[in-house]
Amino acid sequence: MFLHHADHGAVADALRQRLAVQRDYYRPLKALADYLAPIHSTGMRAILENGLAHLETENAWLAKLVETVEAGDIRPPDYERARLMGLFPGGQPPLPPEYTQAPPPVPPPPAAKIKRARAPKPTVNSPTKPPLS
Repeated sequence: MFLHHADHGAVADALRQRLAVQRDYYRPLKALADYLAPIHSTGMRAILENGLAHLETENAWLAKLVETVEAGDIRPPDYERARLMGLFPGGQPPLPPEYTQAPPPVPPPPAAKIKRARAPKPTVNSPTKPPLS
């Protein structure tokens, strides 16, 4: 949000380092997932695919951001344009006509609790069996 105030060289260096760490983390995880694929359950495969997809997306986002910063394509907010759009001063900003807010998700009904039989707790005066000889 405040990138236009930062030292662009320092930001690009930090982003490149982060991207390198992410890529170094991704490679062995992907290799392990591929190696163990024949024995994964469906759930385990889904979890690994989700994690790898998130890493791939973040790596692509970081790489694009590095390019943007290195190209110097950084601009501050355009307050004059915002004012012309009616965003200032205060109040609810107008939204584009294409925008529709989805209703919040409806939570699922609570799952029925399964009652499990419990073994009676031993009491202090309960008789004990003598050891077998």
